[in-house]
Parts: sequence; structure tokens; C-alpha cells
Amino acid sequence: MYNNELHIKSKNFLLIIVSSGLSRFGFSAFNLIAIWVILYLTRSPLLSGLADGTLSVPLFLSFIIGAYVDSFRDKKLLAILSGTFRALSLILILIGSLLNNLTLMVSGVYFAAFVIGFTSDIINSVRAYWTKEFLNETQYKSGTSISEMAFNLAEGFGYIVSGVLLSFGIVQAFAILLLFFIASLIPLNFIRIYVGKIQDKIDLAKNIKTGLHFVVKSRNVLEILIITLIGNLILNVAGILFIILIQIKYNLPAFYVSYVFGILVLGMFLGSITGRKTKGKLVNIIILAFMSIGVSLVSIYYVKNFYLIFLPAITIGLTTGIANVAASAAILKIVPQELMARVQGTINTFGVAGITVSGMIGGALTQFVGILNAFLILGSAFIVISPFLTFFKSLHGIII
Repeated sequence: MYNNELHIKSKNFLLIIVSSGLSRFGFSAFNLIAIWVILYLTRSPLLSGLADGTLSVPLFLSFIIGAYVDSFRDKKLLAILSGTFRALSLILILIGSLLNNLTLMVSGVYFAAFVIGFTSDIINSVRAYWTKEFLNETQYKSGTSISEMAFNLAEGFGYIVSGVLLSFGIVQAFAILLLFFIASLIPLNFIRIYVGKIQDKIDLAKNIKTGLHFVVKSRNVLEILIITLIGNLILNVAGILFIILIQIKYNLPAFYVSYVFGILVLGMFLGSITGRKTKGKLVNIIILAFMSIGVSLVSIYYVKNFYLIFLPAITIGLTTGIANVAASAAILKIVPQELMARVQGTINTFGVAGITVSGMIGGALTQFVGILNAFLILGSAFIVISPFLTFFKSLHGIII
């Protein structure tokens, strides 16, 4: 009986990875395609950055969503309904593209970005809860490493393929994304879980209060949240800068953006493998990652050939992958299962607070100082911030 339960949990975890991988592919491909399409249609870096921000705005509600997911009886049903709504959100873009209506296309992209961000937040919260449920403590680091590798591969594939999809046309690109979002729902139907007794009422206010109390009292969680905010802000500004660099400075087609983002995610995949073997204090791992990313971003200021961008790109991805595995494993160790969705929601909120404004910052920075100077400023910010992470005392006690 015990072995059968372990087998079901292992199979469930595998199904989560498959579903999340397909979802991550669709999400990353949509993100890049949306930014590229808005930039192509409007020629405005600021508006293209706003498209990226719109995708992230709903994640400010992540904590509330997490509190609801923690209490919702049938999480499988919730994930399936969210995924279905996410897929259907692309229809408005397809209609605008077929009618060749610029206003409808642009508004459709922003609408889909908001819906995809909101529903993905729900699905991510469910996945966080299930991950804690299907893994035991000895599997946290290896499970996190495996899932990060799978997600990074899927994300990289999404970035690489997005440029190819755009070469076929806007309608074809978004139609294929629609199919991938639908495909991500299939593994969810095979997950076998126990659905608890029906609750008369979900006390959302109480759940939010409990989650907030835990986060506020847990200094190590708070410090991880702050690092997430800083890291996501700067890395996502860098992502916007890469797109602007390739389209405006080098005047290259969309699939060159795919190459660069593919290299970034390849680095994250390799970092996920390395992260499984990396040991030491969490704070030291994060500081080294920040320093490495900062130096890599600064080096782009001196790059004269497009293909030389690949070296700093893979370095950024590698160190980010290592840091992600370390931080995710730490969260799994620290947080009780019944609070996982709420804490994951809080992490999403802090992380996305940076993402939401990163597009606008990247666009504005480029317009005011130029694209190469923007990379120099961004990398310098990472380097300057790194030593101050030593003041995060509680992270010194987290050994990975």
C-alpha cells in the first residue's frame, strides 16, 4: 500500500512537470511574441515594455490567489478551468489579425497578456502546493532541480521557436500558442489526488491573515522575497534591453531574439543541473550569482559583434539557474505545505513587482541614455548591490 502511494505521487509529480513544461513553453513564447508584435506595430519601446508589464500586473494579486488556492477543495478542477480560460484569451488577437485591425490586435495582446498572467498565477500556486505534497523532504533539492531543468528547457524552446513562429505570420504564431495551452491541460486530467470534504465556506480573510503572519514573522522568507524582487527587476529589464538591442540597433529579424533568449535559457538549464550539486550558504550563492550577472551585463557595452553576445547571455543564464534551484529548495524546506500556495503567491507578487515596471524602465532607459549605456548602468547596479546582501543575516543560517 505504501509503495503504491509512492508510485502515485511520483507519477503525479511527473504529470505536473509535463503540464507545467507545456505551459511554460506557451507563456515564454507568448511573452516574446507579444513584445515583438507591439514593438513592430507601434515602433515604441515603451509600449512594448508595457505589454510585458501587463502580463505581470495580475500577479500583484498572487498572495490573495494563493490564500484562495490553499483553501480550495478541488485544486485539479481549479487548474483545468484556469488553463482553459487562458487558452481562450488568445481568440481576440486572432480575430484582430484576420481582420487586419491594428486597434483590435494591440488591445487583444494586452487583454490576453492580462488573462494569461492571472490564470498562470493560479496554476503556479496549485503546482507549488502539489510539489510540496508529492515530494518528501529528502527529494526537495533533487525534485526542484529536475523541475527547473524541465521548465528551463521548455522556456528556452518557447523563446527559440517564437521567432520561427513569427516568420510564418502573426495569426499562425498565436494559433499555435493556443494549441500548446490546450495541450498543457491534458496531463492535469490524469493526476490522481484525494479531494477533501466539501467546505461550506472558504474563509479567505482568515487565510490571508494567517499567510501574512507567517511571512512577516519568518525573516528568512522576507529576505528571499526582497532578493527575488531585486533580481527579477534587473533581469527583466535586461530581457527588454536584449529585444531592443537586436531589433533596433542590429536591425535583425525576430528569430535572432530567439537565439539570444534560447542561449539564456540553455544557461539556466545547465545551471539547474549544476545547482543540484551546489552546496553552501544560500546568501553566498546569491551574492556570487549577482556579481556574475552584473559583470556579464557590463561586458555587453563593449561587444561590437552580435554573436559575441552569446557568451554573457549563457553566463547570465547559468548563474540564474543555480540561484533559482538554491532559493526554491530553501523555500520548500522552510514553508509548511498548508501555506505553500500563499507563500508562493507572495514570492510571485514580490518578483512580479519588479517585472511589471521592468518593461517601462527598460524602454525609458533606452530612450534616454541609449541601448549600450543602458546595459552598462544595469550591470553596474547588479555589481553595486551584491555586497549589501551580506546584511541579510538570516540567510547565513540556510545551508543548501
